[in-house]
Order: sequence, then structure tokens, then C-alpha cells
Amino acid sequence: MVELRIVDTIPEQLTHKEFEEQFANKELIRTPDRTIEVIDISPEILKDPVPVFIAPGWSESDKVFKESLRVVYEAGRRVISLNHPRQVSQTKDVYYPETELTKAESILAVLEEKELEKVDVITHSEGSIYATIAACLRPSKFRSMVIMNPAGMMGHDNFLGLLSRNLRMNLGNIERMGKEPQTRQALIVYLQEGVLYFLKNPKRALGEARDISGADIHAWLKNLKALGIGISVIAGVDDPLFPMDSVQQATKASEITGFYSVKGDHNEAHLQPDKYTTLAIRALDSLNKVK
Repeated sequence: MVELRIVDTIPEQLTHKEFEEQFANKELIRTPDRTIEVIDISPEILKDPVPVFIAPGWSESDKVFKESLRVVYEAGRRVISLNHPRQVSQTKDVYYPETELTKAESILAVLEEKELEKVDVITHSEGSIYATIAACLRPSKFRSMVIMNPAGMMGHDNFLGLLSRNLRMNLGNIERMGKEPQTRQALIVYLQEGVLYFLKNPKRALGEARDISGADIHAWLKNLKALGIGISVIAGVDDPLFPMDSVQQATKASEITGFYSVKGDHNEAHLQPDKYTTLAIRALDSLNKVK
């Protein structure tokens, strides 16, 4: 086992080969009701001993958020994420939506298997819902959370409204592909993975969409903040899926520590991770400085 050293400065060069090899070396964690594919990548020198867990949004595979993983790695942080299995949770709970509870349980299974005392979390979209549920179930495991373009924070939503906004967003993505060569490949991967995710289990995908549209995480965030977990939101001013104005109006100071409004739409973390995932890391650093 390689001994990891804790330092105050980020190394100037972290090799491309090291990241690619670790990214390709997926781990499988098996529980009685599911098998979870896990990505766990560590730089040789750590800036912070607490790992960063990335909770991806609906349909987002490791192909979609790979470059965000790289940004966290190059910031000197161990980064962990997963490809969600599509099994149904065996836990019956009337308080949390079933599909989101399933994903929350997967996070907790990873933390337990890897014997992680604490993590910081960066979420995207739907990831904000199930990561918040995971934190509510095991708050002692979570230090700070940065939730990007969050689902579950609009105050009021509905299934048809969510589907309509998702269609509008993806039509915009297709149009953007023709205008921005620099983001075209990332958009192609995002759209392809979304289609594949839906086709693998359409009934399950629609059930997840219903749970996303019905989720409201405000009370959960308030409880987590009261327990000392740092929480900041990053929202795109042009996000068509979860409009920033709606999120801002529904969010109270008792629920979060910081709110960052940024240029861009729903998927900038995937399209421009050097800017947006870097901001998420800095937001985590700011939260952790006040602890």
C-alpha cells in the first residue's frame, strides 16, 4: 500500500497516466441487494485527508463526470464516486422517496465498505436529493456539501413540468453542440448516456423522474446545517431544468451557508469542469475553514 502524505500545497504536476489507470480500475462493492461499481482515485500527495464524494445526477455515468473527477484529483483530493445500480431498495420508508433512498443507501454502503470516517460531497442535479438523504441517515459521516444545480429545491414542481423542462434543456443542448465545438464531445457523451440509461429500464427511469419532481429537500438541509454540516449551493443563472430564481426564492438562510450564482446552464460542471468543479472545491474549502 502506498503511504499518502498530507501537505499544504498542491503539487504542480500530477501525471495523466496515474489518473487514467486509477479511473479504469473500477471496484465492485456487493451488498445483499445490489452490486455497486465504484471509482476511487487518489493523488500521491493529499492536500486534505478527507475524501470528496461526487454524487452524480440522473443518468450521469462516470463517462459524463470523468473530467470533474480529474479536477478534484488535480486539486490534491482523493475523489470517490459510483455508477448507480438499478435495483430497488429493500428498505421500506414512508419519509424518503424510494428511488432516492436506494441511491442514498449506495453512498452509505461505499462509505462503510471503505471505512471512511468523513467525506465532503459535491453533488449535481438529482445527486442533491439522494446525497442529502444519505447525510440525514448518517450525519456523522459528512463534513461539508456543495450542491450544484440542485433538484428538490424549487419549492413546487410536478412530473410533467420536469419532463417539459428536460426536453427544452436537451433541445438547447443539441443547438449548443452546433455553436460550441469545445463542448460538443461532452454534450454528445451526456446525451448518449441519458438515452442508454432510460432504455435499460424505462419504468425505473420514469419512477426516478417522478420522485425527483416530488422531492423537497429544504427541511432536510435545515436539519443538517443545524447539526454543523456546511452547505453551499451553486446555481446557473440560465439553468432551464431547475431555474436559479425559483431555487433562490425557496431557500432560506437557515438551510445553507453560501449561495453562488454563476453564468451557465444546468450542465456546466460536465462541460466546463475546470471552471465549475474548481469552484465547487473552493466552496468546500470555504465551508471547512469556518468549522
